[in-house]
Amino acid sequence: MFNYYIPDRATQLRVVLMTDKGRVIGPADPWPLLPLEFFRVISFIIRVFISSPDKVVRDRFCEAAIKGLNERPWRDWDEVRASFTAPPGERFAGMELYMVEVDFRMCDPGDRAHVLKADLIHRYDPGGWFGDAPERSFWRTVDGAGEERDES
Repeated sequence: MFNYYIPDRATQLRVVLMTDKGRVIGPADPWPLLPLEFFRVISFIIRVFISSPDKVVRDRFCEAAIKGLNERPWRDWDEVRASFTAPPGERFAGMELYMVEVDFRMCDPGDRAHVLKADLIHRYDPGGWFGDAPERSFWRTVDGAGEERDES
């Protein structure tokens, strides 16, 4: 039922959360954003962030997701991933969503920051926690030959 071929290169989604104390959580897979089966979370995100150009809808989604993470976290169960959890005494305050390109021959599949490239799709930052930086230094990018690029 879930058998399929994965090509060497693929695009995937990553989320980065920011707490009200300025701590960055991620980049990570977006599955823990919603209390749904992990494969359904991607469908929601594509519908809200890829298919719709409406920034208001995107911001409302982010606001509701962050509110759920802060106020009603959930546990891991079957194909539902446990919610992201902020460190003690902190709350999630902002979110960035990225579309990344990975090459499974060169990128470490266990390191969600190890990518060929990362494009910011949406930033929800009502409190200004992320600042004005268009890209963050947490990405570890590799070139076409598999060598890590120095992005500093």
